[in-house]
Amino acid sequence: HFAHHCSITSSTMDEEQKQSDPEEAEATPSTTTTTTTVVEGSQGVEVQVAPVVSAAVLNLWNEVGNGLEKNQTVVWKASVESLDHANRFLGTGSPEARSFMEKYMTQIVGILVDQVPSKIGTHEKECVQESLMYAVQLVAQDLEIQIQKPETAHCVVLRTLEHLFSKRKNYFKGNSGKNNNWHHHHHGGMNQGLPELRTRLIEKFHQRGGFKSLCQYMKITVGSPRFLELETLRHILLAVPDMIPNYPIVNAQATFGPNKKNQHPNYATYVAREDDIIAVGRAVMGYITHMADDDLKKIPVEQLSTMQQDLQTIFDRLVVTRREATLEFYAFWRNLVYKLLTNPSLPLKLFGWESVTDLIDACEKHRPPPRTFWVQNAGNTFCNGLYQYAGPVTPSGYYRPLFDREGRSNNNNSAASEQIMYVRTIPQSEHPNHQAGHKLTLFRCTMRSQQKWWFLS
Repeated sequence: HFAHHCSITSSTMDEEQKQSDPEEAEATPSTTTTTTTVVEGSQGVEVQVAPVVSAAVLNLWNEVGNGLEKNQTVVWKASVESLDHANRFLGTGSPEARSFMEKYMTQIVGILVDQVPSKIGTHEKECVQESLMYAVQLVAQDLEIQIQKPETAHCVVLRTLEHLFSKRKNYFKGNSGKNNNWHHHHHGGMNQGLPELRTRLIEKFHQRGGFKSLCQYMKITVGSPRFLELETLRHILLAVPDMIPNYPIVNAQATFGPNKKNQHPNYATYVAREDDIIAVGRAVMGYITHMADDDLKKIPVEQLSTMQQDLQTIFDRLVVTRREATLEFYAFWRNLVYKLLTNPSLPLKLFGWESVTDLIDACEKHRPPPRTFWVQNAGNTFCNGLYQYAGPVTPSGYYRPLFDREGRSNNNNSAASEQIMYVRTIPQSEHPNHQAGHKLTLFRCTMRSQQKWWFLS
């Protein structure tokens, strides 16, 4: 009893169109888009139909898949094009795009990151770079899709991050410092990798909201088989510290604090990075904290220890600007130690007692130097008096401990020692003569004997 009318409009782009920049690629299809308008009586209802994947793209995915299954190889350009099309069609709900991505992407990326940059040509390196950029965006995109369906969320391609974020892969290996002679340095070495590409992949994942979606995914899948593998989690924890900028020692409070007048031009970017890093850390801490005793026993002690150390590396470096987050980690660590000591498992109890010592040592590294020193009995009486700490501080006004990129304390090296100084301005009331108003400095130096001597100047 209804008059049915369908009008179909389509727009097709050239199959041989120029590829988009993998670093700026959006998940938009490059083929037929179909809109169907269904008119029922006098009212029309427009229904958006998913784009149809062209035969050429389907053939490409089949060829790449066959090559991987038969020979474990992939053509350079085909890897770029196949991942590019997958990136464009995944968001449209294409089952073919999802099937190709879930079945072959991790294998493609694994082959590419095992290449040595110095042993392949410029064209091949460009193909590797573009393919990896598309791959990291596909993982971010799929995470965003999965968190929309909490009951069934399952991101199969998360394991691809083990390849994309690993420092040990041939393509990312940096110079180890060995054989660092002139010829080796200027010719790149026989097996020199490109670690800067790995850093760009991590940054791209962050820019595409990958870490935010990952945290949400962890919350909705915790306790289920769909939760990410511990090895994948390990590589993620190793990747996020590389987003933390190396803050300058001098004027940290004015440069990176909320003071708008002297704020660093990249302040907002750094805060966004730190927000993602802290969110990942909190998600992992929540995962461990809410784990039942029986589940905790299933995790090898070595992996549990590694996760704790990775988290410590992250939050020790964040103490410069996010002190509260660092204190939150140490509260988590203290509670974890208690949880281990009260666990029925003997290996976990022993690990708990070992952790007590590590926790005390770590806290000692955060212990600030004295706020003031009192000098008396000096030959020149104007040197006597109270000296106030004048070294680097965090934006919140606390003493700033020094940690390297691996989270190791640098507080005992000579550079850090020179940062610990105390200042006294001679008051007019004490010395009305020409000494009044002069600034005196009390500082510590490391001598050639490695002894630390204090000096007044």
